[in-house]
Amino acid sequence: YIAGLCAVAFIAGCSNSGEKNPVAGELGPGTEVIGKVVDETGQPVAEALAVLRPSYHKADTTAALAKRAVDSAATYTDDAGVFIFREIDSGAYRIEVIKQGPSGEATAALFSFFADDSMQTLDLHTDTVLPVVTLNGAIDTTGFRGLFSGFVFAAGLDKAARCSGSGSFSIAGLPQDELIELVVGAQSGTIVMDSSVAVSTKGVSPIRIPPIPFPVEYIRDTLAVRALLDTNNLRDTGVLSVVHITGVKIDTLWLDTLALKVIPSSIGELGDLAGFYCTGNVISTLPDEFAQCRSLKTLDLANNNLTAIPDAVFILDSLVNLYLTHNEIDSIPLLISSLVNLETFYIQTNYIRKIPPELFSLPNLKQLSFARNRLSSLPSETGQCITLEKLSISDNRIDSLPQEICNLVNLEELLCGKNLLESIPSCLGTFSGLFSIEVHENELISFPGELVSNLYISHLRVDHNRLCSPAVPDSVRSWFDIMQPGWDTTQVCQ
Repeated sequence: YIAGLCAVAFIAGCSNSGEKNPVAGELGPGTEVIGKVVDETGQPVAEALAVLRPSYHKADTTAALAKRAVDSAATYTDDAGVFIFREIDSGAYRIEVIKQGPSGEATAALFSFFADDSMQTLDLHTDTVLPVVTLNGAIDTTGFRGLFSGFVFAAGLDKAARCSGSGSFSIAGLPQDELIELVVGAQSGTIVMDSSVAVSTKGVSPIRIPPIPFPVEYIRDTLAVRALLDTNNLRDTGVLSVVHITGVKIDTLWLDTLALKVIPSSIGELGDLAGFYCTGNVISTLPDEFAQCRSLKTLDLANNNLTAIPDAVFILDSLVNLYLTHNEIDSIPLLISSLVNLETFYIQTNYIRKIPPELFSLPNLKQLSFARNRLSSLPSETGQCITLEKLSISDNRIDSLPQEICNLVNLEELLCGKNLLESIPSCLGTFSGLFSIEVHENELISFPGELVSNLYISHLRVDHNRLCSPAVPDSVRSWFDIMQPGWDTTQVCQ
């Protein structure tokens, strides 16, 4: 192991004093990091091997455990016990300093730090090399039904161990008096699970730690996610990289841009799931079992291949946020009214031609976007949704707004650019919360003077309409000049 690391070290020349310069590991543009090690008597430790690795580095247990990873760099300390790594990119790192004694005994020290390439130099503290220790522990294999194998990695170090069939393991060569994060990978059959635990190496070797548990709920939830990844040929993607865990239960899945084609029925086992983020994939439907995720509050299926809203969605009555942007959906079922807790519904960039009136009966709806669809009108029931704060219907074929829109007294944003509107209701001038209006690229030939007195409006777009003199009163023209300078040069007056 030591010989392999020595081969990559770069040896510098000598200073005028005759002492060796600290050897520098060259990486890339960024920060210079300097550290120093001494022995237990305070004397500098020369010619000790210093190895820098990202904090997330984990040893490869599929090959020789001592094999050095390609994402590390190495150097040596000089006669003053100093080492230098130059040009380190921003990120979290660990530097392990190893000194092999004449009789084969090893001592080590560990530096953990965050590099910021906006800093030219980072001066680390002085640390003491101490005898390395061995850590003995075990994984609680309850729930694995006898089918168990596992690995344990010391994060940021090149040390790992294979667990026995009973779950016990032993990792030698760990720096003493340090807090080490152990990343545990456990396997039952073809299903791989992940967990982690922070362990102190303070004490006399060998150190024993309590069994690392994989609770039944954790195993159940992790197996469900592992099945989802494996179904989509993502066998090299770890469960921990796509989930958030509260306690022992998975409550969030981040599956964006993984080229997912299928959501398997195992998703229904995640009964505590609150967030499901699955944008930028090629999903065309959801299994019926998805309806069992009754705790779900946010569902994001933007940028997929949906041609219809899956039936399972309408069972999720805890849903607060629903994002279906950039799909191929052409209609909204009447069942949308069952989502009584829905507050945000974004379904822009689809093929919707008609909005069902039932949508506006939702008692908590606040943000609604139908931008870039194929709408030709809004139903009069739009006015029933008095909780609505944002309404986006830009880039459609709408030629008029229903008068009932005057009931939306809580409206703050009205975005209806790129339509065929010839007018907008004058009642908007009475809305005290309205701060943003976009009516650009329409066919407006008049603009309500009542809006001039609305002091709350701070954002306005009226470019590319037909607001030409004498259709626009001077009071409105001067207001436009303040809110949107240059508006009149964009009007089409033929």
